[in-house]
Amino acid sequence: MNPKSFDLYPKLQNINIEDTDLSEITAVAIPVVSDDQIKVVENNLVRSLINLTKLDFKVELSKWTEFSGKAGEIIEIPLSSGNLSRIYLVGVGAQNSDDIRKASTALGRKVKDTNTQLLVYLTSDSKLITIAATALVLSNYKFSLKTEQKDKKPTFILYGNFIEEVEKADILASAVWQARDLIHTPSNIKNPQWLAKQATSFVSSAKSSSLSIAIKSGNAIKDFGD
Repeated sequence: MNPKSFDLYPKLQNINIEDTDLSEITAVAIPVVSDDQIKVVENNLVRSLINLTKLDFKVELSKWTEFSGKAGEIIEIPLSSGNLSRIYLVGVGAQNSDDIRKASTALGRKVKDTNTQLLVYLTSDSKLITIAATALVLSNYKFSLKTEQKDKKPTFILYGNFIEEVEKADILASAVWQARDLIHTPSNIKNPQWLAKQATSFVSSAKSSSLSIAIKSGNAIKDFGD
C-alpha cells in the first residue's frame, strides 16, 4: 500500500446535536431544498448560525437567481466570525440516495487539499448519513508516489446522533480507498510478495478474531492445490 496516499485520508467524525460547538468549526454546510420553493430548512443548527452570523439565508439565496437547488449546486458564503470562514448552501435535489451522494461529492471536492473543519448537515435521514459520509471521504481520494506531498486534508464532522452510521461509512470509505490504491499502484511495485504483505496488513489492521491469513509459497502452493 502507498502509505503517503492513505495519509491523505480525511478525518471523519460525528457530533451529537447537544454537543455542537461552532467555535472550533471553520466551515458549515447546510441543505437547500426545492420542494415548493427554494429554501434552507430551519433547525437548531441553522438557527445557531443565524444568531452567530446575523445572516438572512432567504436574502442570500435571492442573490443567486440561477441557483435551483439541484443536487450538487453550492453557494459559498465567505464570512469572518471567530474561526468560521465559510458557509456552504448545498442543493440536495430530491433528497434521495443518488442526490445526497452527488451533493456530498460536490461538497467534499470543495474543501479538498485544505485543513477545513467542516460541519456537515445535508440530511437528517439515518439511512442517508452513511451514503453522505462515504461520498465526502471518497471525493478527496488521490494517488501519488511522490515523496513530497501536500498533507492538508479536511475533517468532515457529521451533524446529528449518527455514531453507527458514520462508523460504517468510515469502514466502507477506507476499504474503497485501499482498493483504489491497489489498482493504481504500478505493476513493477505490486509483485506477489508485495500483495502478500498488503493482505497481511489488512487482516492485522482489522483487529478481528474472526479473520486470519496464511501466506503460501513454493511447495506449499503445490500442496495446497492438490
